[in-house]
Amino acid sequence: LWLDPVRVETSVATIAAGFSRVDPSGTAVFQANAAKLRQDLARIDGLFAAGLQTCARRVFITQHEAFAYLAARYNLTQVAIQGLSPDQEPTPAKVQEILNVINATGSKVVFFEELVNPAVAQTLANEAKVQTMVLSPIEGLTAEERANGDTYLSLMEMNLQNLRIALECA
Repeated sequence: LWLDPVRVETSVATIAAGFSRVDPSGTAVFQANAAKLRQDLARIDGLFAAGLQTCARRVFITQHEAFAYLAARYNLTQVAIQGLSPDQEPTPAKVQEILNVINATGSKVVFFEELVNPAVAQTLANEAKVQTMVLSPIEGLTAEERANGDTYLSLMEMNLQNLRIALECA
């Protein structure tokens, strides 16, 4: 849900209203923050829509099925190595299936997540002779991301940049 900025935007008013019910004295601040966040989310949506409009491919390979809402929003197809769990080991048949998709689509990148062991993604990428890159499900921050002051918005922008590279967008 949170990887689709349009879906997130529809939740912002509800969240701000919930905060206001708990702390009525903060209502003005909550509403102002919500308005700013809605603007930021609209900007991110615009960047994704424009940035992914003209790509050489529409299929991306990722560690697990975390990107369904994002893929649906921007007319992409995610192919997951490990299903819904990033810790699930793929079967040999699944590995062959992913290799077939990489070959059929001309994919040049296998995405992995920064908070999950990338060994399976790296092994698959090595087998397919393609590179690996991070595609963040934004489920948490690494120590480096915290030190850099990364946010939902900055990680979404990084995701867009990496998708544009992987999908060879003009």
